[in-house]
Amino acid sequence: MISRMKKRIAGGFTLIELMVVVAIIGILAAVAIPAFMKNARKAKTTEATINIKKMADGAASYYHEEMNAKGTAVPIAKQFPGLAGVAAASGDTEPAGAAGVCCAAGVQKCAPNPTLWTDQMWQALKFSMDDPHYYQYMYNHNQGTNTIAGAAPVLGDGTTGAEYFYADAIGDINCDAAAGGLASTFEVFGGIDGKGSVSMSAGHTELNPLE
Repeated sequence: MISRMKKRIAGGFTLIELMVVVAIIGILAAVAIPAFMKNARKAKTTEATINIKKMADGAASYYHEEMNAKGTAVPIAKQFPGLAGVAAASGDTEPAGAAGVCCAAGVQKCAPNPTLWTDQMWQALKFSMDDPHYYQYMYNHNQGTNTIAGAAPVLGDGTTGAEYFYADAIGDINCDAAAGGLASTFEVFGGIDGKGSVSMSAGHTELNPLE
């Protein structure tokens, strides 16, 4: 018996044994690769959630700052950042690129572009993307129609703020939007509640987060 086993080991594996091993490896790969890809996409979404929170915090800080009109001692009414020359109540949107723009360029991460962040709205938010990034960013000030919510936010006390904002991150992390695939959107909102205080969403809203 021992002699036969030694001869078998010395002779290597049979074709059937190799086929069984290959089949097992194939099954493991079929299970593991999709899970790995999903986790990789999920890790990329961290960029979006961190940066929309940063925009929201910048908007809240700006609202609380005491500011005077240039060259006078007259205080400026508290408000969230808005585009230059646009009345606070009229609504304005400042996009910084479109979803999938980096995929169209043949890469997956956008290179930093300082020219996207020169408007006074981004300056007031103290926000810019200085490193390569997967997502494009949008800030909506008093804009009723929005990517996810589609209306003015309902704040924590149940009121709809007259002064409000949305901060969005829009991405195409699997680069299929140009072929009819979905884009992902992450959003956080805030506004002035019935007591005159800044109220922000406890978390963020997601639409097709992993596409």
